[in-house]
Amino acid sequence: MSVLLVDAKGTLHIMGRFWGQAGQFHRTWFALLFVIVNKTITVPIDRLRAGMNCSQPIMSEDGVLLIGGGTHITEALLCTIRESSIHSISIDVRDLPTLQPEKRSLKKLRSEQSGIDITVSAAPLKSFLIDRFNEDLSEERAALLHQKLEEANHCFDVVDRRIKLGLFHSANEFLDLSENYARTMIDDHDHTVGMLNSTMLPEITCQRSIRMGVLGMSVAIEMGFSGPQTLEVGLTGMLHDIGLSKMSLSLDAANNPIDPRQDWEYQKHPLVSAQCVEQLDIPESVSLAIQQVHEQLDGSGYPRGLKGLRIHPYARVLNVVDAFLQLTTGTDDRPGIIPHDAMGYLLHKASKGVFDAQVVKAFLQSESLFPLGSFVELSNGELSSVIRRPKSGYAAPVLRDSQGTRVDLSETNLRIVRPIGTPGTKQTRMTSEMMDSLTWNPGSGFAYA
Repeated sequence: MSVLLVDAKGTLHIMGRFWGQAGQFHRTWFALLFVIVNKTITVPIDRLRAGMNCSQPIMSEDGVLLIGGGTHITEALLCTIRESSIHSISIDVRDLPTLQPEKRSLKKLRSEQSGIDITVSAAPLKSFLIDRFNEDLSEERAALLHQKLEEANHCFDVVDRRIKLGLFHSANEFLDLSENYARTMIDDHDHTVGMLNSTMLPEITCQRSIRMGVLGMSVAIEMGFSGPQTLEVGLTGMLHDIGLSKMSLSLDAANNPIDPRQDWEYQKHPLVSAQCVEQLDIPESVSLAIQQVHEQLDGSGYPRGLKGLRIHPYARVLNVVDAFLQLTTGTDDRPGIIPHDAMGYLLHKASKGVFDAQVVKAFLQSESLFPLGSFVELSNGELSSVIRRPKSGYAAPVLRDSQGTRVDLSETNLRIVRPIGTPGTKQTRMTSEMMDSLTWNPGSGFAYA
C-alpha cells in the first residue's frame, strides 16, 4: 500500500512500506522525492562524491548557485561546501546516476583494473595488488599522490574546525580518504607507502592521521585482511586522535613530551575520540578500536590497561604503526630515529612482548628492513632512496640513485653501506646501547632511561 502526497511547492512524496526477505514485514518507510516543474531533486550533500562531473548547475536549498554546470567535483571543493554548513542541495535529475548511493558502505571498494568487487567473497585485499616490481615510479602517480595529500590536509583542517564548533556529523571525508588510498595501494603499493613515508606535512594532526591510516592499511593488507577490514583499519587510524581537537592540549602533544600535570588528561583522549564518533554511521569495530589504539600488548597502555587478545586486532596493528611514527619523527627532547633502526627496535621489543609479533612481522614485510621512502648509502658512495620492496627476503630492496637510475640490489654487486636519515629531518642512528636504554611508555612515548 502506498500514499501519494503533494506539498505546497508541487513536490511529490511517495510513501510506502515493503516486505523483506523470508516474508518478514519491515516497518521501513521510504520516500522518493522529486520536483515536477524543474526536474530537480533535493539530496543530502553527502551524496556528492569526488571525481563526479555535474553536467548541470547545483543549487543550495534556497536557490543559491553552488557549482556551475560541467564542473569536476574534487575533495577540496566538497570540503569547502561542507564547511559552509550546507546539508542539502538541489540537483538536476540527469545527474542522479553520478551520485553516491544513499547508504555509504565500507564494502564498495572495487578493483578498477579487474572490475571485481573485492569484498564480495571477503578475499584478502593483497590478492588484488598489481605487481609493479619491475616498473619505475610513475611521475603521473606521484603528482596524484601529492594532490591527495593537499586535499587531505584541507579536509583535516575543515573537520578540526567542525569538531570545535560541534558540527562534526559525518565521517564521509575520512571514508573517502581511506578508499582513495586503498585504491592507490592496489595500483602501486610501494609508491603510495614510500611517498607517505618520505613527505613531511606542515600540519601535525593531518600528518600523523594520514600516515596512521595508510600505513595501518598497508600492514592489514600484508596480514591478509579483506577489503572492508582494511578500510576499517584506515578509518580507525584517521579518526583515532580526533578527540584532541576537543581538548585543551596542543595538537602536537602526541609528538612532544607532555607536562606531568597534563598526562592524565591526555590519556583520556581515546575516550574523547570515541565520543566524537559515537553518533556517526561507522562500524562498531572502528569505534571500539579507536578507544584501544594506545593499549599495549603487555597491559601497560591506556585508557583501560587492556592486554593481549583483549585488544582489538585493528588497534594492535595501529599501535605498532604509532610507535614507528613516534620513533622516526622525534620530539623536542630527542632526534628522530632512522627508519631502518626504528624497524629494528620494533623487532627487538616484539621479541620481549611489548608489541604484537605478528603485526611487527607484517609491518616488516610491508616495508622491508630499509623502509620504503627511506635513504641509504651504497658501496660506490651513491645516496639512494628505497622505491621497491625486495622480491624475497628483507635486506635487498630496489633503489633509485641520485641520478634517477634504478638499482636492484639482487642483480648487482653493490651493497648498502649504511642507512641515512631522511633529508630535511633530524634523524640519528640507534646504537646497541640506545636500543637497551630507549624505553617505550604508551603515555609519554619513547624516552632514554
